[in-house]
Amino acid sequence: MAAVRVLEGLGTMDPEQVALLQEIFDSACGRLDLDPKSPKAENVAQRLVAAHQSGTLDRNAFLDSLAE
Repeated sequence: MAAVRVLEGLGTMDPEQVALLQEIFDSACGRLDLDPKSPKAENVAQRLVAAHQSGTLDRNAFLDSLAE
């Protein structure tokens, strides 16, 4: 899965963080009708991780930004 590949490069994360990122990723793929293994889904996963790493991750704002 694209999200797993992207998350592997992050180092140590607690289970709650991983679960939250997975939930947001799954929601994004559903909203955009993406195959979670597709290159577009991998791009979504990379954007999600970047938002998380920058400390600006807000679930609703992130999902809304995908429609733009």
